[in-house]
Amino acid sequence: MLSSEKLLKELLRYVLPAEIVDYFEIVDLQESEGTLHFYLDENSVIPEEFSTKELSPNGFYEESMIKDFPLRDRKVV
Repeated sequence: MLSSEKLLKELLRYVLPAEIVDYFEIVDLQESEGTLHFYLDENSVIPEEFSTKELSPNGFYEESMIKDFPLRDRKVV
């Protein structure tokens, strides 16, 4: 039997693009005025082709907002 965390991750693959589930962790979910807001933090995953290089996150990028398809009659942001 899968753990709750693994079940949630598998369920999210049906809701969010696979790349989001693989490279980001959901840290919060809020509903406001019929809109779902998913809050994500990027995982520290280094692509195979860069695995031999010394990399570190720089934190220079602003947060991004992605507007997505409706989910159960709610907007998704």
